[in-house]
Amino acid sequence: MTLNDFGRIALVCLAMMPLTTSDVCGQTLRYRPVVGQELEYGVEFRLICQDAREPEVRRRCRVRYRMIALTDEHWEAEFTTHPFTATGPYSGPEAVERLMGMLSQEVTPVPGPSLAPPDIQARFDSMAKWAARQRKAQVTDMKVYPGLFLFCSGRMKANFQGELLATTSNTNMPMLVGQLAGLPLCRLSDKDASAPFGYKDYRKVNLLRKGDEESDPVATSVFLLQTVKPKTSNDPNVAAFDLECEIAGGANVGANIRVSGTGYSEFSINDSMPIGGNTDYEVSGVTFAGRGNSYLVRVSFQRLDPWRRTLFDAMLLPTATALDRENLPRLTPEQLSGLRTAFGKARSRTGPDIVSMLFYNAPPPYDSAIHETIEEIASRDLDDGAVPDESSRDRRDREEMINQARSLRTRWKQMWKAATVVEREWSDTSGSFKIAARMLGRTETDVALQRIDNGQRIYVPLERLGKIDQEIAETFALSPEALRGL
Repeated sequence: MTLNDFGRIALVCLAMMPLTTSDVCGQTLRYRPVVGQELEYGVEFRLICQDAREPEVRRRCRVRYRMIALTDEHWEAEFTTHPFTATGPYSGPEAVERLMGMLSQEVTPVPGPSLAPPDIQARFDSMAKWAARQRKAQVTDMKVYPGLFLFCSGRMKANFQGELLATTSNTNMPMLVGQLAGLPLCRLSDKDASAPFGYKDYRKVNLLRKGDEESDPVATSVFLLQTVKPKTSNDPNVAAFDLECEIAGGANVGANIRVSGTGYSEFSINDSMPIGGNTDYEVSGVTFAGRGNSYLVRVSFQRLDPWRRTLFDAMLLPTATALDRENLPRLTPEQLSGLRTAFGKARSRTGPDIVSMLFYNAPPPYDSAIHETIEEIASRDLDDGAVPDESSRDRRDREEMINQARSLRTRWKQMWKAATVVEREWSDTSGSFKIAARMLGRTETDVALQRIDNGQRIYVPLERLGKIDQEIAETFALSPEALRGL
């Protein structure tokens, strides 16, 4: 996955900063953060294009806010963004600078085989031009998506309704990628919210439309119409809103650009800060490089406390349902068979499916045969298995297999560790026993849980757990000896 995968939409951000809302019990709430308060949010940008070779792309970043001022009319905050690679957070700004420097280097054509026919050399020249365009596109992405690709910082000012008044930043686009590919914004009504309310809001956005292969993207400014309506929440401490978005003035603007979306937001009534939400957009008329002209975009955000941040940095869903099958699919028998076939040979190319298995599927059981195979291959020295007459291609294949096994081992260890921090509700087969706890590990018969309310460690027989909880324990819970080896 390259940085260019994120395509060509860039949006002028109005605000990512969380907003308040009102409950439906007659209480009027305003966005009044406390000076010195710090909050961190995890944001995921997910692109799905059905007519592309690689149909799905994901990108993440963290955004931290520190409240610095509160007056009778507005509040102010400092913000910083921490971008992620395709596999986790960048180590620091210097890593991004090195990448930018590498991408900015000129790509020179590679000479073809000695005495190559003109058509062969032309093919090599064409590949060099393609690589140069890809690098240029990646640099463009990093500049127009600074919150996702660069370390940004700045200040913002907003009133108590969540309306942005001013922003300053070390980039031209301080708050991620804007309204279309940013947090779903929700501004308060200016009236007493003693009854449910709905309103429409106009947000200016810039869409980058790609021209031909040699030209730079062209920005087209449009207005996004957003409708916000409160809905019933199951939690008395949470206020929820439904969102609808479309280009103002109709579905068609400019060169047949279409944007529409639906989503939701949840806000804490106790501290007047958002908790999480997402918006799903349908977009057409804007080309994501190599990904067609019609696609779906999901933008989600979640407030991060320590355990949720651990999950978010591990590229998992930062919620109590992170380990459920619906959010973290299990390796299918076909995938397991493919892994066994690929790694069961001394030299083999495993193929691109490894990438999806690596990040978007749960690991196999710790004591499974495939895990033992991967562990054995990952422990080899790169020179293990070398033979005097080994070809350069065979050596590359063998080294690739070892490196892929090491990547798999690292990823699985990361998920097993992350599973020990998830705070979720556990229940027995009858459903009468329920407890909020973290999973510490297990033996052959019991799973060890640590209660959230008092920190007490308890042991529950695996056979007494409900079906979903038992499957999660068998998939992610390790023995004390295995945990020590991670």
